[in-house]
This record gives sequence, structure tokens and C-alpha cells, in this order.
Amino acid sequence: MKLAITAGIGSDHVDLDATISHGITVVEETHSNSISVAEHAVMQVLALVRNYLPSHEGGVNGGWNIADSVERL
Repeated sequence: MKLAITAGIGSDHVDLDATISHGITVVEETHSNSISVAEHAVMQVLALVRNYLPSHEGGVNGGWNIADSVERL
């Protein structure tokens, strides 16, 4: 191995002393997943705001009442 690529910010999860002693170059690909992380955060908020989990459970358990699904708690 000559090269180790890590995605994300920082290389604190890599033993840099070991890689240096073995002649392995470590590079970081920062911001490679920034958009995906932001999208995930927005979708989590939407799932909470739109009452997704109780609605999903209702559908799985055989019921689907759209009025109950959009009811605000």
C-alpha cells in the first residue's frame, strides 16, 4: 500500500505515525459528502415534522387513514 484516502474532515482516526513509518501517504477528501449530510439532516427533520414514523406504523399494521396521518400532535 502506498496511499490511503480518507473521506471527511480530519485524519485523527488514522495512525499517522504508523503510516509514515511504513511509507504510506495519507490524503483527505474533505467536503466529499457535505451535501449528503445536509440532505440527511433535512430529511430527518421532515420525518419528524410530518409524523412519518406513526404514519408508517399505521400502514404496516393494516390501516391507512390519511386524516390520522396528517394530524398534528
